[in-house]
Amino acid sequence: MNSLKERNLLLNKVKRPAVQIIIWFIIGLLGGEMHLNQVHFFPFFIIISMLGGLAGHFWYGHKYFYVSAGMIGLGVLVTLGHPTVQEKKYFIENKVMTLEGTVQQIIEGAYSDTLILHQVKLQDKGKEKSISSKVRVQLAVQDAIQQYDKIKISGKTLPVSQKMNPSDMDYEKYLMSQGTLATVKAQRYERIDPAPVSKWRIHSLLERQIEKVFQRGDKGIMQTLLIGNDDEIPEELYQIYSKTGIGHVLSISGFHIALFMGIVYMVLSYMGIPYIPRYIGACLLIWLYAILTGLSTSTVRACSMATLMMMARCIHEEEDILSSLAIAAWLILMINPFQLQQVGFQLSFVAVGSLSLAPKIIEKTERHVTKHYKRLIQVIIPWGCVTLGTYPILALHFYEVPLLCSVLNIIFIPLFSIIIIGGWVTLLISTVYLNASVFLAKIIILLLDAVAVTGEKMLTMPLGTYCTGKPHWVHLIVYCSLLGVVFLGIMGYIKKRTAFSLTLLSVGVSCLGFMAWPKVVDITYLYVGQGDGIVMTTAQNQIVVIDGGNFGKGKVLERYIKYRGKKEVEAVILSHSDADHVGGIIELLDTDIRIKNIFVSKSDESDLMTELIHKCIDKKVNLYKAGYLDAMTLDNIRITYLTPQTASTLENNNDNSLSCLIQYGSFSAVFAGDVSKTLEKQIARIIDEVDVWKVSHHGSYTSTDEGALLKMRPQYAIISCGISNRYGHPHPKTLDTLSKYPVSVFRTDVQGAISIKTDGENVVLQTQIKEDS
Repeated sequence: MNSLKERNLLLNKVKRPAVQIIIWFIIGLLGGEMHLNQVHFFPFFIIISMLGGLAGHFWYGHKYFYVSAGMIGLGVLVTLGHPTVQEKKYFIENKVMTLEGTVQQIIEGAYSDTLILHQVKLQDKGKEKSISSKVRVQLAVQDAIQQYDKIKISGKTLPVSQKMNPSDMDYEKYLMSQGTLATVKAQRYERIDPAPVSKWRIHSLLERQIEKVFQRGDKGIMQTLLIGNDDEIPEELYQIYSKTGIGHVLSISGFHIALFMGIVYMVLSYMGIPYIPRYIGACLLIWLYAILTGLSTSTVRACSMATLMMMARCIHEEEDILSSLAIAAWLILMINPFQLQQVGFQLSFVAVGSLSLAPKIIEKTERHVTKHYKRLIQVIIPWGCVTLGTYPILALHFYEVPLLCSVLNIIFIPLFSIIIIGGWVTLLISTVYLNASVFLAKIIILLLDAVAVTGEKMLTMPLGTYCTGKPHWVHLIVYCSLLGVVFLGIMGYIKKRTAFSLTLLSVGVSCLGFMAWPKVVDITYLYVGQGDGIVMTTAQNQIVVIDGGNFGKGKVLERYIKYRGKKEVEAVILSHSDADHVGGIIELLDTDIRIKNIFVSKSDESDLMTELIHKCIDKKVNLYKAGYLDAMTLDNIRITYLTPQTASTLENNNDNSLSCLIQYGSFSAVFAGDVSKTLEKQIARIIDEVDVWKVSHHGSYTSTDEGALLKMRPQYAIISCGISNRYGHPHPKTLDTLSKYPVSVFRTDVQGAISIKTDGENVVLQTQIKEDS
């Protein structure tokens, strides 16, 4: 009896216990991940956590300490004991595996398909073993296997995908957040059982019906809006939605669930269903819809919160959004703790958490405005809370945030309510009268076209989006502190004068810190597979790109340039027009990155060079032909072109390369394109010792002349090449030549992106993949 009384006293004293419990649980999850990643801060993390628990003990009592310590411990155990961690031992790199499972999803590719298998069984030491994790299977393009078939495959386990560039998504963490353990390349496969007739067939029927009614490319976006299938959205359209800040409508989230629940509740009410059965029926139907659409994180969060809300109403208790949000987060993270690191989870919960503050702010501000402006405030404040709350998440993951584009949410959210309801009505009509449904579909298509055109126009506006770059943790703390000060000032917890003074102080300190930040030149040799792709950031934060990798690598360049906080490239230096150098540049011209000037070799002629020239004319980009000893200066960096020495086109296109010497203070680096040993000798005759030598032609046997190497005496040699490339680069002979000299060799296929920072005197080299790993 006493323990029950103590527990009730504790609950009364602790405000929103569910929120505080999830905070301690998340701290435990972070600790578990630190331990997995062998982060050296883990002991320090334990000490800080215990100190926090002790503070709670003195404030709330000893039972609070036990609860907080228990939640931290549970978080650590859930992370370390998760199936994707424990079951890794079965999937050793290059090990031949035999396994069977059910096809949950098929991702079609140009050369191969990827199957996601769940309910997997594998052979281990002669015994059959069932695992909880999902497995990715790569196999040649085929049409025989369908979704939800049960198949058996034999193949090799592929290496874990590593994060090769600082701006790349961490693909391994993403797969873990999806409950996916490993990737197996199938050598043989067979279908054991065809897909059964089940609820999943309903999903397939809906897909086909949507395709029948929405006959254009709009079928992809309608499949996303109605049943959560985003496989067929055109990439250009997806980018428009994402960059304008309305990408949340492309996942089944709170917006969809609220709309669906409202319609269901209205229909049940119209049918005369009593109060409590009405809520029970609505609850069952929204979870059925969630299962049908794939149970994404945002869907589970929305359904969990809706269920808790309906339970509160059934027992006539007050609803609390933050407590419901905390319980929903706890349920999701208990199932998969690695969701915590994913942008979808973070945006979903931060957006709803920010939105929960809006009613309090509205209540305070309505007292100080006339009745005429109250309606406007009720729209602007929720939008502002969500927009400002999600900016740090967007900046961390995408390196840019919508500014003017974010206003589109106010306009388009009501419009998408009409589109989604209209889509379901159109599908219902199509079961009876197809022609009428096709006519209605054309109206919806016009609305979607209007959204796409408006979004595209907004993106071209100067303040449509703002490129933040990868924010430093100090910037995030300052930003969140400023939001906290503003909120406290509005709510009256601190005086407005104090809030204003603190805001000015924070901004002032931030500006001083930015001015005092050391100015260095950063040259990053990106991993672009088999090719060259280098981005130089000057001390004044201007961008110079040297080559761009092959076709398909333009996105790598675009993402890294935005990671550096820029959407404008001052100059592109193209060594020559082989696809593995020019392909990414041609693609970059089609992005929202503005390129001002492109420099090409005066002796380079090819079909791809012609394509580049036409693209530059179309995009109004200045293109210059450069050659021997042409030079320019940018932010105290001198760039001198060393080859070609003649305007005539050589038969070997590699020797038409525009190579250059970059000098900043006493620092110097040579970028030699794909020149042969003959031209390396020419380069070595006209320059002194250099700090960095970009090994020409990806370390081919035609490169790295010993005499040139002896003359230049580089401290670092950088080889840019693809993992297991078909050319065998770098050639063993080249590596042997380099090993004879006191030069440190770094390779993008081994160490990922290689970054060199210099203040003009000192040189610091960092690699994406550390050597000790």
